[in-house]
Amino acid sequence: MRAPTVLLSLALLGCERPEPLTELSCEIESRFWQPSNFTVDLLFVVDRSPAMAPFLPALERNLPALMDVLQSRILDLHVGVVASDLAEDGALIAPPGGNFLQYRDRPDGFAANFDGQLGDALSSIGLLGAEGTLPSRPIAAMRRALSNPANAGFVRDQAFLVVVILSAGDDPDTDDLEATRVFLSTVKSSPWHIEMDILSDPAASRLRALGSHYRGVFTSIYQQDFTDLVSNLVAVLDPYFPPPCLPGDADAMGCTVSEVRGDPSFHVEETLLPACPGPRPCWSVRENPTRCDSGGFEVVVERDEYASPGVRVQARCPAVCAR
Repeated sequence: MRAPTVLLSLALLGCERPEPLTELSCEIESRFWQPSNFTVDLLFVVDRSPAMAPFLPALERNLPALMDVLQSRILDLHVGVVASDLAEDGALIAPPGGNFLQYRDRPDGFAANFDGQLGDALSSIGLLGAEGTLPSRPIAAMRRALSNPANAGFVRDQAFLVVVILSAGDDPDTDDLEATRVFLSTVKSSPWHIEMDILSDPAASRLRALGSHYRGVFTSIYQQDFTDLVSNLVAVLDPYFPPPCLPGDADAMGCTVSEVRGDPSFHVEETLLPACPGPRPCWSVRENPTRCDSGGFEVVVERDEYASPGVRVQARCPAVCAR
């Protein structure tokens, strides 16, 4: 949880020295992402050329661990895999239960279109071997996967888009990368709603250049345990998906809860939410020692529909600060 920010205010009248104060008015402020907005569409672009052969054992070991990290932080997940050689024209590698993996674990119910663990299900469709055709064109494959009508339903309007490119070498195409950025802007209107994580040769300058325009990490494919990729994913995700906790009972503390939309680097729009029971979306609190620190309370926002991408919940709680 982000450490509370304490805002102090003191009014001075004229030029007179104010009387010493034993208390100052304060405000504890806490911001966190709305849990019902943990909706992610995850696309793996996988190189299956002969050059991938040395990396297959590490890929087999680490795909389940990578999915454990994501699954622990995301409540509603689509996972698709596309081969970078475009042999299927960008169609996703279909699991037995549909065109892509679906996992949903929300308070109103659990659903999945696969049996067993998510990491194992991904391994069954994501380990494509090293006998594909050349050339491997990961950027073109990503674009085709996101536009092929055969993949309808994979990308959702309210979800974040995460692209993971696994490639033994650089993208060989020579077209202007600006065209790909323009294309991605038609998939998600803001680059703030796209994360691009790339595991490739450190000399893959074209892939590195594309990834630099989005949140995410570029990691060497030569490491054997993918530790850097997993740890960097945690570092990227955790600031956006902390538990929605406060240090005390928000009701007793007199807190107000609001919904904040927009990029915090520019302009944000704030809407005050009513306490439940009341018109939705509304908020309530519950003690949750599992997710929150000892004595911490979780803020729960009840909705009739999913929150839009980029929505955060902000709690402001008046308090007394000793000098």
